[in-house]
Amino acid sequence: MAIRTAQLTDAPTIARLHQQLISELAQLNPTMFKPLGEPDLQAVAKYIVGDSATAFVHDVQPVDAFATVTTATTGAGPGIIPHRFAYLVDIYVAPTARRHGVASALLAAVQTWATAAHLDFVQLNVAATNEAARALYQHLGYTPQYTTLQLPLNH
Repeated sequence: MAIRTAQLTDAPTIARLHQQLISELAQLNPTMFKPLGEPDLQAVAKYIVGDSATAFVHDVQPVDAFATVTTATTGAGPGIIPHRFAYLVDIYVAPTARRHGVASALLAAVQTWATAAHLDFVQLNVAATNEAARALYQHLGYTPQYTTLQLPLNH
């Protein structure tokens, strides 16, 4: 499976895929996400050219999957163990490329990047209703650390 670091020339394609990701997230969780009117090239570019972030793509034409990752740190304070970690911001595989190992290959590239940067772990968020993604992450060894709960308030 060919995964490569994204180049600036990939930004329009990644932005279009990101727009598709947000549309799918809006279907999964309409109280948190709404479809994007247009692709957000500026947001994508910061991962491609950022010093503490990167983007990976499935190296096929046309590109059909991407992952964006950045470095983060835990808060400092009494009783908190400091960590530098990789935060997986987004990962998306187009429906036609799913169930072919693309997401696993992207996650392996993220893990390799994080290991080379001497980070402590990879962290991500996943929608509770996205059972396929949750199953993949658990299959790859990701374990739940926290559960975020919400109580909607009707105003």
